[in-house]
Amino acid sequence: MPSLASIVLCPLVALGLLAAPPIKGHQGFPDGTLEAVYVTPDPGAWLPEDLGMPPHPDRFNVAFQHTGIRDTRGVDVKPMMAITAWKLPAPNGISLEDFSAYLLRQVPMKNPKREIRDGRLYVTGTAEYGGYTHILRRAFVVKGRIGLDLLCDSTDTVFDKVREDFEKWVSTVALEPRIVPVDVQLPEPPKEKGNRVVTAYTHTLEKQKPGGKLEGDVVAMYVKDGMAIYWNRSKPYFKIMVEGRTFEGFSGSPHMAFTADGAFLQLVCADADEFCPDHASQNPERVLLAHRDWEFRYLEETTGVPFQLRSWAGTLADGTPILYWDVTPEKTPAKDLPRHVFCTRYKDGVVIGLNSVEEKATTLARAMDLVYAGTATIQFSGQAFDLGKIQEQERKHAGAPAQGKSD
Repeated sequence: MPSLASIVLCPLVALGLLAAPPIKGHQGFPDGTLEAVYVTPDPGAWLPEDLGMPPHPDRFNVAFQHTGIRDTRGVDVKPMMAITAWKLPAPNGISLEDFSAYLLRQVPMKNPKREIRDGRLYVTGTAEYGGYTHILRRAFVVKGRIGLDLLCDSTDTVFDKVREDFEKWVSTVALEPRIVPVDVQLPEPPKEKGNRVVTAYTHTLEKQKPGGKLEGDVVAMYVKDGMAIYWNRSKPYFKIMVEGRTFEGFSGSPHMAFTADGAFLQLVCADADEFCPDHASQNPERVLLAHRDWEFRYLEETTGVPFQLRSWAGTLADGTPILYWDVTPEKTPAKDLPRHVFCTRYKDGVVIGLNSVEEKATTLARAMDLVYAGTATIQFSGQAFDLGKIQEQERKHAGAPAQGKSD
């Protein structure tokens, strides 16, 4: 008789749904944009299972196999738990219902029971194969452009002994942007003329002039993992991380526009009073749609060119609503307008996020990954950032000598 492990895995292996385990509870897409973060199951009961599946650019997998539970029939049962993350069709995305329906068609269940809890769709059913009745419990999640399929596969004889482990594990799973550390020597930022203190300003982004009700400064600072932008103009104060090795700014630009490794990015920070006067009584999703429509109208009016608008709502790993959307010119004028891609979120009366464009050197997929990865890193602060202190900390972290004021 074949081992139960092979019986459990047969239909799943055929679909490529399981793969090598991560290290320290992290596993991500080959392009390094996002990773699944979770608490590793009890190593005394669950061991990482490497099925030798080849890497796939639009999918990654994590699998664990139980060390074994002897059932009442004397069979040593080894249930499986797994995460499969899929990149969903972009930019329109896919709904939670459609995502789950697509995967459930691949491994049909008998008598499926459905429930939605904590933003996850749970489906539990049975399947007959290898001479055994298996209980399959799956949890489906859609986060941003990613779909998660979390699976527990066990015979009906021991399912009750592993269900709690699966529920606890599922509750720890989240998607987070992955900032890959890069060992690279970054240029020294210039010295401020006023006090000769090395400031957080670099040649990447120039000091911006306040506009409208916004006051204060927006600054950029090289850090080990790329570039950190600090918004100190107005509340909400926030920090956003941008991955990359090289950054270049656009001199004289009225907006926070720059390039990261050659890809155009622009910081979006729009006061909701401008486009949604009743934003205080609206939910975040409604405010994000109002901002989308406002920007869309402005783009058509200023260019004189009709655009096609597509959008897709999603959430960050912590459940924060976001809105993906892009605009494509219906006809190309002499100056060649590109497709614009946005990813935005809402906080305390302000819509914040990033905008990129599809260009010859920047594919649509890369532009979407950049705006999502950056928006997902936003951290808010109740008070303006102490940039001098932050700079000193970064210098110490990088091992560079700190510089003080001079007369």
